[in-house]
Amino acid sequence: MNIEIENTGSILTAAIKLDGQWINMGTTTAWVAGQPFTATFSGVYGAQTATLTFTVEADGSNPQVTYINIPGHTDAVIVVYKELSTSQVKCYEGTYSGQSAGVFNMVVNTGANEWMTITKSSSGQSSLRVSGTLNGSSLGCTDCIGGAAGSSVSGSISGDNISGSWNDGQGGSGSWTCQRTM
Repeated sequence: MNIEIENTGSILTAAIKLDGQWINMGTTTAWVAGQPFTATFSGVYGAQTATLTFTVEADGSNPQVTYINIPGHTDAVIVVYKELSTSQVKCYEGTYSGQSAGVFNMVVNTGANEWMTITKSSSGQSSLRVSGTLNGSSLGCTDCIGGAAGSSVSGSISGDNISGSWNDGQGGSGSWTCQRTM
C-alpha cells in the first residue's frame, strides 16, 4: 500500500496491491497543514467499492489505517510504516512453502533495522504477523512465530530479492522467497 498526501502538488491518493491487482483510491477530504489528518479513501475492486480510513497526527507521527473494507477480504490487514529521508521502507511480495504454504509479504525498514511479515496460509485459515531485526543483508528472529519456543525465521537480501527459511518450533519448517515490488 502507498498513501501520498500532497507529495506532488495537491493530490491525495492511496493505492493497495491485492491479489496482484492495484486498487487506486481517492478522497474528497482536504489536508490542512499543521492539523491532524483523517480521511476515508475509496476505489473500485472488481465491481464493488473498497474503502479505508487513514489517520495521522499533525507532525506526521502515528500514521495508521483505522478501518478497512475490501469486498471478499474480510481479514485484510494493513500495517503502516512512514518512510523518512533517513529510513527507506521497502515492500516485498512472495510465498512460503514446506509443511504449510501460502503468501509471505514483507516490509523492511532500513533505518530502523527491522522487518515485518504478514503471512496467509493457502487454505485461508490463518494469517500471522512476524517481525525481527535486520543486520546488513541478513534478517532473523527467534521464538517469533506465534511466540512458539524454538520458532525462527531467517533470510538474506540479495538485490530486490529476499529468501530464507522458517521453523514453527512445532515440527513444521520450510522456505520462503520474496521479490521487491515497491
